[in-house]
Amino acid sequence: MGDLLKESNRESLLPGIKAYHAGEPGAGDRLADALRDPVTREVASRLGDDHESVASDALLATLTYLDRDAGFAGDIRHLAVTIAGNRCSDLVRWRRLRRPPPPVADPARSILDEIEPPQRLATLQSALGHLTADCRRLLRAMYVDGLSSEAVRERLGLATVQGVHYRRSVCLRRVKTHVSQRLHGGSEPAEPGGRDATDPSGYVCIDPRLGGELWRLEDPATEAGQRSRLETHVAFCSSCRQQRDVEAATGSGLRSNALKLGSTAGRDVRRLRWLGGAGGIAIAAGLALMLLLPPTGTVVPGDGGPTIVGPVAGEVVPGSRPTLQWTAIDGISSYRVSLTAVAGDYVWQASVSEPTARVPEDRPLPSGDRFRVAVQPVPAHLAPPGGLRSTFRTGNAGAFVLYRVRQGSLAGQILLGLGLSAVVTGAILMGRRRSLASALGNVS
Repeated sequence: MGDLLKESNRESLLPGIKAYHAGEPGAGDRLADALRDPVTREVASRLGDDHESVASDALLATLTYLDRDAGFAGDIRHLAVTIAGNRCSDLVRWRRLRRPPPPVADPARSILDEIEPPQRLATLQSALGHLTADCRRLLRAMYVDGLSSEAVRERLGLATVQGVHYRRSVCLRRVKTHVSQRLHGGSEPAEPGGRDATDPSGYVCIDPRLGGELWRLEDPATEAGQRSRLETHVAFCSSCRQQRDVEAATGSGLRSNALKLGSTAGRDVRRLRWLGGAGGIAIAAGLALMLLLPPTGTVVPGDGGPTIVGPVAGEVVPGSRPTLQWTAIDGISSYRVSLTAVAGDYVWQASVSEPTARVPEDRPLPSGDRFRVAVQPVPAHLAPPGGLRSTFRTGNAGAFVLYRVRQGSLAGQILLGLGLSAVVTGAILMGRRRSLASALGNVS
């Protein structure tokens, strides 16, 4: 319903626009009267009571825009209200700088005017440092090496010359984004001519359809009529004028060698390598903790009553001669140890005086079987309720490591998880970095 109403409002003013373009007497006054209420509401919401002269300036600028762009047939209300809103942003901005605001259509205004001259190059240099390697290659080819658009196209492997100019616009818009963030904070619209409520500069494109075509101003193949419309648009659109100002300053700085295009490739690779190296160290440390520390469920002597200390129930032990351990029991004369296969005919028994026993060399345990261990103190009445019993399994090195990873210490598991996350993240970022050139290269 909202879109239908908006379209209806736009259509209702088309006859007035045509009459104004035809030079009919009074057409300008009638069109201004139709736009006065929405423009006044926009200015009043931004500036309060101090809005009459600003609203009049915005209406006059709207009619002047129609004079210069005889082919305009878009949403005249959006145009007028956006010009008014941008004018309000101008007033707020220049009041903060304690300078008189320039006229609505003033190509000399620049976002860089907010930065003292000594800091302008530093700000632009910082912005260039945030560009991708692909953007740096393109800007170096165009501004530093001075290649023609066709030569740049061939070097970058693009399909068309128009793709070169479009990508240039995308890259330099990122420079403007960084400059605006340095001045105002927040974020910029991601697309040319777009609108974002968090745009820190406060400016909005007055005609997004034209705003998205600014790159054509750099394309020699652009027709004269379209070029004239785009130049008129830039003269009246504060958002696009800021973009063009930053583009011009950046291009001039690169051509004169006042700005440098270093390479982010080495730095990016070093960061990714550091991330992978840190992840590898964390993985190694986590595995070491899980292999060296007792598995979860191990009972430390002194924590409670007599029990089997190792192997604990369900544990996987490597080798064929594990050492059996249990907590000591006061008053005993000896311990009777019995080790039997759960599903087999293996049986080993022994009598020992200490709370430990190792399987002898001549009775090795077969790998992969489950075993039950039982310890009987002598005298028997000193045995704890339920006796001393445990079940474990023998296995190869792989089964042992897998068990320790699953049942290892919490600290080891955390380190292992962080290490794996770092390695996977580094691999994903490296993959995205490598695919960026081909992704942008498809733009034409």
